[in-house]
Amino acid sequence: MKTAIDERILSLPRYLKKKGEIKRFQEFYDEIGISKQRFNRIKKQDISDINAHFIVEQIHKIGIVYGIDFNWIFGVTDTPRQNTKSAQI
Repeated sequence: MKTAIDERILSLPRYLKKKGEIKRFQEFYDEIGISKQRFNRIKKQDISDINAHFIVEQIHKIGIVYGIDFNWIFGVTDTPRQNTKSAQI
């Protein structure tokens, strides 16, 4: 079952592409150290009855590399970036 953390992270490649920070989703996968297959397993786990989640190292890389607020990842704040007026994802 996907967690709220998984859902937020799964939305990031599209958000980053829309902002022009990545050109292809594969850039995101490579940067955080996850294969496309593993990402898709996390995405489709509700229908495929598997249990897969992002690991701490991947979450850490997302925050450091892309400047994503860890509070947003964990559901404490509503915007993915601190001190910005960016729209919610």
